[in-house]
Amino acid sequence: MRPASNQRFRLTLIFYDEFACLQAIPLNGLPSPVGGERIGGTVRGKDDLLSLISDAEIDSVVQTRQIAGLGDTPVLERIFNVMPPGQIISAIEGHFAACREAEERVVLADHPLTKGERAAPPILDEIVLGSTKLSPSEGFSRLMGWFRRRALALPS
Repeated sequence: MRPASNQRFRLTLIFYDEFACLQAIPLNGLPSPVGGERIGGTVRGKDDLLSLISDAEIDSVVQTRQIAGLGDTPVLERIFNVMPPGQIISAIEGHFAACREAEERVVLADHPLTKGERAAPPILDEIVLGSTKLSPSEGFSRLMGWFRRRALALPS
């Protein structure tokens, strides 16, 4: 079932240490006002992420690109690359492998880092996922439900 509007649920994953620690934050569908409820949460490990993706009916890796603009207002296109949950995890693993390979090439090139490279902060990887089946409010509800169930299941 596709939402009536063209809006589909999206969430961003911010990776601090690849799969060891990441944040899942909804990009749309937040209730107004938020009312003090924590939005999103921390995910640890591939199994946790796979559970979240499956339970929240996430089915896409989302690419966003600017295709036009009127004055200061950009026109964005979102491409939902649909794939099963396991393939989403594999795509993220492939992203990290490509990053590590690029870093190794720089190190093995045996050239000194530039001043800018030395001053650059550590890279936080950000990946946007989405659901072609859920409206923003339905996706938000599923995401927050997953975090609530997980919190109740954790030992005190």
